[in-house]
Amino acid sequence: KFGMVGQRVTSADLRLAQACTDDVARLLVQAVRASGDVMGAIEDGQVIASEAVFDGFSQQQERLNAMLARREPLPSLIGGGFEIAGALLALSRQLEPREPR
Repeated sequence: KFGMVGQRVTSADLRLAQACTDDVARLLVQAVRASGDVMGAIEDGQVIASEAVFDGFSQQQERLNAMLARREPLPSLIGGGFEIAGALLALSRQLEPREPR
């Protein structure tokens, strides 16, 4: 090992870890996109939302973007992503569709 300290990892474990990382990254990117779509619908008047709700979506989207930009480790991404998902769910429940004219 030439001074390298650590446990040996099987190729199956490595594939599983890589699959988890890929899945989390894919879902976080989708969350950023979906949050942006909701903000666009609010701006276009398709959805009724208070300024506080709109700002809440913006803040959560910024948190997601920052997590991705910092390239945080998987446990931080999962924990932070879970918190953000909860916040986005709560904000989504406050949205109202605009009545068609």
